[in-house]
Amino acid sequence: LPFGLNNFELLPFWTAFLRKLGFETVLSDVSTRDMYMQGQHSIPSDTVCYPAKLMHGHIKWLLQQGITNIFYPCMTYNIDEQGTENCYNCPVVAYYPEVLHANIRDLNKPEIHFFYDYLGLLHKKKLVKKLQEMFAKVYPDITKEEIRKAVDAAFTAFYDYEAQVKAKGQEIITKEIGRAH
Repeated sequence: LPFGLNNFELLPFWTAFLRKLGFETVLSDVSTRDMYMQGQHSIPSDTVCYPAKLMHGHIKWLLQQGITNIFYPCMTYNIDEQGTENCYNCPVVAYYPEVLHANIRDLNKPEIHFFYDYLGLLHKKKLVKKLQEMFAKVYPDITKEEIRKAVDAAFTAFYDYEAQVKAKGQEIITKEIGRAH
């Protein structure tokens, strides 16, 4: 997993999903200037945001580690947060995997499997179907039922993580309010 853009927020989701299917998950290293420089030659436009530019280095880092399966789907929609009608990702975040695929030649080698299909997290049944189709190209033995169980585990992990973040935020707010009085 390249550790940038929407994979920061969705890390608990995708790691739980992949681990439930029996995959070892490897994250690219923390973003640095050196990591940016590793991928700088494949950035097609200087006008894109710096976090997107960093993704080129993250992909290069994973490839340099000998990783042959890289999971970074295109995602128009994010998880519904229930507080708004808009759960769209920024267009750069949503479709940047396509830019990476088009500009990092190594992702097109036959031994490299770059999973960058379009996925949405709003409709669980559609997500399961799409993930099963995606993985069947390389791992035809993974069943739809295994995918469904992995998606359930992923949502559980994500909502548990989200609850922990909110609880920690509330703890900090309560502590700061106590200090102010």
